Amino acid sequence: MFSKNFNTSVQCQKVWSTAHYIVLRVRLSGRNAFVYLGRGRGHEGFFPDLENPSPEMRISDSFHLFLKKYLEGQFIRFSVDQQDRILLIEGVYSSVYIFYKARDVHFIIHEKEKGIFTSWDKKWSKIENEVPLFEKFHFLGRQEVDKGQIIQSKDSVFKNEYDFTQKILNSQSKKSIGFELKKKKNINADILLLKKTLERKPEIIDFDNLNNLSDLNNFNYLKLRIKFNSDDSLHKRREKVLNKFKDIERALKIQEKRALERGEQEKQKISQSLKDFRFFNPMLEVNNKKIISNENASVSNNVNENYKTYIFDEFKLAVGLSAQGNDLLRKQWASENDYWVHLDQANSAHIVIKINDLNNLNNALKECAKIYANNKNLIEVNLIYCLVKNVKSMKGAAGLVSFKKEKRVKIYV
Repeated sequence: MFSKNFNTSVQCQKVWSTAHYIVLRVRLSGRNAFVYLGRGRGHEGFFPDLENPSPEMRISDSFHLFLKKYLEGQFIRFSVDQQDRILLIEGVYSSVYIFYKARDVHFIIHEKEKGIFTSWDKKWSKIENEVPLFEKFHFLGRQEVDKGQIIQSKDSVFKNEYDFTQKILNSQSKKSIGFELKKKKNINADILLLKKTLERKPEIIDFDNLNNLSDLNNFNYLKLRIKFNSDDSLHKRREKVLNKFKDIERALKIQEKRALERGEQEKQKISQSLKDFRFFNPMLEVNNKKIISNENASVSNNVNENYKTYIFDEFKLAVGLSAQGNDLLRKQWASENDYWVHLDQANSAHIVIKINDLNNLNNALKECAKIYANNKNLIEVNLIYCLVKNVKSMKGAAGLVSFKKEKRVKIYV
């Protein structure tokens, strides 16, 4: 299929991603075809197929968004490096080079006006001396290999990926079925009782019916439970009943909201279960040496297995390297007027900022965002931060904290 149909330009109409593949929908010979590009970790190569990934199979991350931005809508052409397993997707305005090195994936994006973006240092640079971009991968070990391994055929890569997705979704359902179904069942049962109780409201608040309650100290009906005093007048009893119905109406709204949120949480859990299987490696580590997010920063020479410090001209950062390291970072390195930083509503390392001039706080937060983006493969980073003195350790687990007077910021990297 590759040799017959992909040796000329085709239009890239859509770019999707699954747990193991980037998927391009291309138009050729009057029909749609789908190109599955392996994301690494045992899924390396180029797989043409005739099936598109269904919605439940799709995920999104920075690798997917990069390719979507620079390939979608273009006329593209596929070719392979003469030496190593490097696929070139050449577009009119921008091109993408994907290098499969062992089980890892590295890439270069070439935009004619902007220059080149390399995945291993995550920054744009100008092209120097018109060096062929294939040669940029020499740094990562490009050499003479059997390049034919990059173009592969399977009976149906779509079917394999679909079966994998269903397995993950079924696994997620089994893990949460007991707790989630019990919660949902209890909420729905409570909603039903509240609605049945409210159906009797016109009848119960009628004065004639309240006369029948004049000798009762307690009245119970489903979710309606009222305690009367012996000297309560009829109007007082009616007021208590009306107030109780107001409480029930509020409770119904709360439970209906919880039911909707429970449904959304189930969807998010399913989505997250797939995101956990993103095998693309942005290669932030080369030869066991981590590349610093900002070339103006230097790593402190102080050896500490609990946290790592970065020194900038205007501020210092320290990043916890473990749950215990997060606690020690605040107790040993931080002062009460330093800033504590964390990803908003997500698990992440703790970062502390030491800064004198608060005019540089935004720059410090941007560096924190870069660190999280590198570690979590993000392009949109939601941060939460506050003074260290407003962060308190909690019992139960290392690294667990409570905080107050926090602020939130969204940063694109």
